[in-house]
Amino acid sequence: SSGINAEYGHPVVSCTDLMSMTAEGPFYHLRPGSGMFDETVLASEVNTDFVYWYGTSTKKSAVNGYNRTLLGCKTCLKDLGWKYTAFEEETKPQVFYGLKRRLLLIQARSDYESDSESD
Repeated sequence: SSGINAEYGHPVVSCTDLMSMTAEGPFYHLRPGSGMFDETVLASEVNTDFVYWYGTSTKKSAVNGYNRTLLGCKTCLKDLGWKYTAFEEETKPQVFYGLKRRLLLIQARSDYESDSESD
């Protein structure tokens, strides 16, 4: 299964690329100027057929040691989240992505898998 953009159903990230950087649970990103938080799904890769990044930020981001760049959907043009790039070469991971959870769905098992389980 793969994470998908909820608006149009295009695959933006594979479940095998999801990752966690905290033991505490979900990662939250503060929306600048709004005082609101977005629950964020972290990924090591995104599907560049449907996702692009734009603009750059040299300001401190929600993640110490990383620059933040905006991510958008090539189809619906919605802001999907952020690309984080490390300041220092020795920082691991060098790049990761934070996708807004409210814009993602997890693809269900295929019909043939559920049919075969009922036999």
